[in-house]
Amino acid sequence: MNHVCINRLATVLLMFFCLCTMSGQALAEPGELIASGDAAWAMRSQGHVGSRAADAPIQKAIDAYAAALEAEPENLEARWKLLRALHFKGEYVLHDRQQRHDLFARGKDIAEAGRLQIEREHSLPRNLYKMKPADVFSAVGDNPAVAEWCFWSSANWGLWAQNSGRLASLFAGVVSKIHQFAEVMVLMDASVEEGGSHRLRGRLHFRVPKIPFFTGWVDRDRAISEIRLSLQIAPDSLLSQLYLAEALLKFRDSDNVEAIGLLRQVAASEVSPKRLVEDLRTQEIARELLTSLGY
Repeated sequence: MNHVCINRLATVLLMFFCLCTMSGQALAEPGELIASGDAAWAMRSQGHVGSRAADAPIQKAIDAYAAALEAEPENLEARWKLLRALHFKGEYVLHDRQQRHDLFARGKDIAEAGRLQIEREHSLPRNLYKMKPADVFSAVGDNPAVAEWCFWSSANWGLWAQNSGRLASLFAGVVSKIHQFAEVMVLMDASVEEGGSHRLRGRLHFRVPKIPFFTGWVDRDRAISEIRLSLQIAPDSLLSQLYLAEALLKFRDSDNVEAIGLLRQVAASEVSPKRLVEDLRTQEIARELLTSLGY
């Protein structure tokens, strides 16, 4: 065998070795990668200490969903599940403010790419944020993946804003974006994330200051009524119970008895194995509130 043939054979063998040693994620189909991410997502509480999750399990989910999205950029399921995983890591794993900011900045960029994708796929006549919610719903239809994208986009935008400061949030129009997400999601699928669309609307009416010509839509009564609608969909949601208690305490002094009862109920409830870390965090907040109120 001459020298040229030996070199060619060595090159072929090297290429074969590289292919065989590539990660499974690089070779897997998007559907397989999403399934791998789902399996890691289901294990996200593994190794937790109280309401603080370990990094490794959720990072596996992030890596799998990111690989699926890289393999198929138009896959909206991979996109919203990646947004969900990023939200979890930022909320329940990371301590450092700058790290959280950077993570949620990544999330908002992924969310924005999803917006452009949806506008393209459904031939929306203009920016989704500037359309009437009913017109968006009419164009997109009853699409669960879009509803999930709305919810987790709002979560990443909101937490990016919290870690960026008021001025950056103002220039980015974060409140109006989240308000649009909530309005669209209610029309599409109010059951997402245990009544998440109504809970999100209620939280906006709870937290956003009412400023004429900017946020004139804010209504403190709806901070309460929207959370009640959320609880009609998912009565056992500890997060919705907590949010209702907070709204009652802030805006309805006459309903303090109900609010305290809700906080006690949250604190004493059994946490869901499917939302272990999240529910533990909700219980911590409820107990802190009870303590601050002298209970």
